[in-house]
Amino acid sequence: MRILVDCTYSYLHPEVRTGIQRVTREIAIRCPDAPRGTEAIPVFFAMGAWRKVLLGSALPRLLYIQSFSRSMNQRRRMMKRRLLRQPWLIPAAAMLAISRPALQFLALAARGCFCLAHPKVEPLAGDRMLVSDYPKDHIREFEKCAQIGVRIIPIIYDYIPLTHPEWLYRQDGVRRWFEWTGFHADRLLTISRFVADEARRFFPRPGLDVRHFHLGADFASSPGVDLPRAVAEGAPYFLMVGTIEPRKGHAFALAAFEAAWARGCPARLVILGRRGWMTDDLVARLNAHPERGSRLVWLDDASDDQLAAAYRDAHALIAASAVEGFGLPVVEALMRGAPVLASDIPVFREVAGDAAAYFPLGDPSALAALVERRAAEPRHPVPPFRWQSWDDAARRALELAAAP
Repeated sequence: MRILVDCTYSYLHPEVRTGIQRVTREIAIRCPDAPRGTEAIPVFFAMGAWRKVLLGSALPRLLYIQSFSRSMNQRRRMMKRRLLRQPWLIPAAAMLAISRPALQFLALAARGCFCLAHPKVEPLAGDRMLVSDYPKDHIREFEKCAQIGVRIIPIIYDYIPLTHPEWLYRQDGVRRWFEWTGFHADRLLTISRFVADEARRFFPRPGLDVRHFHLGADFASSPGVDLPRAVAEGAPYFLMVGTIEPRKGHAFALAAFEAAWARGCPARLVILGRRGWMTDDLVARLNAHPERGSRLVWLDDASDDQLAAAYRDAHALIAASAVEGFGLPVVEALMRGAPVLASDIPVFREVAGDAAAYFPLGDPSALAALVERRAAEPRHPVPPFRWQSWDDAARRALELAAAP
């Protein structure tokens, strides 16, 4: 049996490092170790065909020329605004306008060369297509595969676009994808029992096959990595990990710490995560905060090694999300011996159980009191906590995709 693992977005955009792309890559690199009797092939769709992902290839990402072309277009628009003030820039603007078609041609040529270097993979009747990415631009291709007898098996990470659309900047076809999978997919794999229950609630069609597995939680890191001085030195710090976006609760946590700081609490809040969407006000607030650089630290480009070191030294992890599909930082922190303070939502109860302390959402004073109490005590020991590796998680996902 062949399992084609769709990695389109993650492979064509290696600079993107969100949770979904991370899961996709973890499964893709383990395709050669697929369960006995199956052949797992990571693929991507481009230039009108499915193509094999070249694992471990040093092939340069020529598609970056497209990004360069877009940046040149942005510069062209900026130059237009400056011409009125600085007429001497007109010759440079003319050269930039002439170069635009050339850049666009180079981008198309680069895309063609990049794709031609990857062998085509023809989906066949009886194949399984494990869709580990969220397809943004090629949903129609899955419909074509289904028409020839390929079984489509998407991984569903959460139903936030359906339950909380107000927290998304744009849908990018995700809602249409959810609706298609709910009514047409052969099987749904979800990353938690909570998301599986959500799937059955949204799409209560008879015979809908929904199965769940949990993500892995190991990553290589160098034990000797030191944290930046702003993190390493000072009072005990409480850590938040993840992209800054509305549902993650950064504003809620900041309000709680401000209340604690007003009462003289020395605890620090350290945020590791990139800027996301719909957070302009919060980002401005973080950047201009009077505690920035002392009791408030934000690192937006931390490496995996630095993340592991941050877990190692944190007084506790704070997971303040209002909704999640899984909550990988909770598991990673517990595995590394960091206590966890988590919002009381079902999926955190599912993955952390009694190993975490919980606080209610909607009242920052409850978290503030918990932080003050924990900051005044030695770091709490974490009860024994074991979790599956990425090898186990990827194997389980492929087993569920291959199951009858």
